[in-house]
Amino acid sequence: MRVFYCGFNLYGQFINHSNIIVERFIDYTYEDVTSIEFNQTFSVIFKNENIYLHGRKADKTHQIQRIEIPENLKILQISCTDDKVLFLANDSILKLDLNKCDRLVPEPLPSNIFSNDPIIKIASGSKINAALTEQGTLYTFFNKLNFSNKDIVDICAGREHCLILDDTGNVYSFGRGSRGQLGHGSLEDELEPKLIEALAGIKISKIATGGWHSCAVSAEGDVYTWGWNGNGQLGIGKINEEAVGVMAIPQVVDFPDDSNAIDVACGNRHTIVLLDNADLFGAGWNKYHQLGNIENENENIFRMTHLYSFSNFNVNNIKCGPWSTVVIVN
Repeated sequence: MRVFYCGFNLYGQFINHSNIIVERFIDYTYEDVTSIEFNQTFSVIFKNENIYLHGRKADKTHQIQRIEIPENLKILQISCTDDKVLFLANDSILKLDLNKCDRLVPEPLPSNIFSNDPIIKIASGSKINAALTEQGTLYTFFNKLNFSNKDIVDICAGREHCLILDDTGNVYSFGRGSRGQLGHGSLEDELEPKLIEALAGIKISKIATGGWHSCAVSAEGDVYTWGWNGNGQLGIGKINEEAVGVMAIPQVVDFPDDSNAIDVACGNRHTIVLLDNADLFGAGWNKYHQLGNIENENENIFRMTHLYSFSNFNVNNIKCGPWSTVVIVN
């Protein structure tokens, strides 16, 4: 697995590079790595059936340390935000709080939180955590939501909101709506998942959540963005010559040469999009060069911000830390 990385690196979360800020995409090869998750001050590396923390730990030292997972548990998914890491293991969820532990030993969440319906996916944000079961039931920690859909294929969480995608292409959202991140045309909160009507009838294939913004890619290759746009992370530029701070309804955005998008990922205040020609574009906050070698601190139009061409690689995944960008290739 080869990893291209740029952005914030103060805590050594991208351990192979000593710079505090990685200003352009740096290419490294990780052998036997199956997954990587990045956050603001640390990264979690799954390698050879072992899991390692790179960067900041509880005592604020910068180092690589193995996370101690019980031998009888198989880790299926890792999700991290701020100072915690969640692990989906078999039919249980483990939580590692980096501010409250002397050793890197995750603690299981109480088993009576969830029903006997196996959990198949988790998503974590600063103030919202969600778990999806095999039968399509959705939980937040620690409540069962009044929502059930056996066709759910993905969930993702921003800092305070959550998106849900089903296999018909419908997108639902719930949580905090104060910056339009729910996409319902208002700034109201939603306690239960609600269909995003503006996307109804459009088959959505990918969803992503930033800190307070949201994105979706349709099966036709169109990108839709909505929510907070304080740093241009929606990539919509100005509307009627006016800067847009909040967009509460999904807006389609343009790319050069009518290219189609195939993937999208979001940081706290930036967004990256991979096109079908393997070009990577970005928009939003760029103080720590999370958009690579772009010089402006804020970029608000995707079509003006070509970050990198991955035409010589088979891109496996694109991800964002809060202030960083990661492209994983085979």
